[in-house]
Amino acid sequence: FKKEALYEICKTQGIRWHEDASNRDARFKRNRLRQLINAKSSDPKSPFNVDSLLRVCDTMQGHREYINQEVGRHLASSAKFDTSLGTVELAATVGKRGFPAWAVNAAVRERVLADVVSWVNCKGHPPELAHLQQLSKALDSYYDQPSVAKSVSAAGVTVIPPSSRHGWLFCRQAPRVGEIEPCKALALGASVVWDKRLVVSVSWPRSQLVDPVTWSLYSLDDAMRLWRGPISEHRNRLKLARKRLEPHMVQVTQPVVCIRIAGAGEAQTYPVLALGHTIESAPDMAVATGIDIDIRAL
Repeated sequence: FKKEALYEICKTQGIRWHEDASNRDARFKRNRLRQLINAKSSDPKSPFNVDSLLRVCDTMQGHREYINQEVGRHLASSAKFDTSLGTVELAATVGKRGFPAWAVNAAVRERVLADVVSWVNCKGHPPELAHLQQLSKALDSYYDQPSVAKSVSAAGVTVIPPSSRHGWLFCRQAPRVGEIEPCKALALGASVVWDKRLVVSVSWPRSQLVDPVTWSLYSLDDAMRLWRGPISEHRNRLKLARKRLEPHMVQVTQPVVCIRIAGAGEAQTYPVLALGHTIESAPDMAVATGIDIDIRAL
């Protein structure tokens, strides 16, 4: 919009506006540039001609709308959003041009990566261009030399190269020891945001309750220091049962759910869910199997 048009809109709609006095202060470079542009804005031969600039804006808006449509189309056809793990899998099938369809066009690829990274890391702002270029470079390297592929981390997200089980897998970057504060002594029925990206709730039919019960959340690394034996045994049971286990880099980003039962004797705390599965070796399986645990992406 031309500035005169903005004034007119405010006047006709009865909207009060604020004039920033600092915008007239020539000590600031931005204002000196504004004054230079304004002096040339009505010159039809000037690159600062306002009508020419508005035409450029309209053209760029059309480009943006087209890219948005393409990004939406590719995310709908090529992306799998796992709301319980907070991960995204992008298709790795190579087309005629040597890349997956979503990665052929550089502008579309950049936006697809930006949307996926933002969804996984839940930071509320787009990733930096340098991080997107780092991820895009890893993509190029993989299709040049698949045999030397390795995971890459940027913008708080780890990207795992394709395998026979999955495509490009995006997950939260492995947390440092103690990075994620445990959530302790939560009441049944409560919901909590864990690691600023997963919403976790635990409920239980009250008719089954005998002793007071609370629940807690720990990162896998923190839980392993407290209950290494039960969790290691749990992992081995899952492997023997051929249960699906996520890659280790995904496992370490998932919460471990623990319950604390205050019985007649000493209160016990033990894990009841880890690695995405109920722990069958929990001390009180009747209690553990009655729990309803809901985990979803923020």
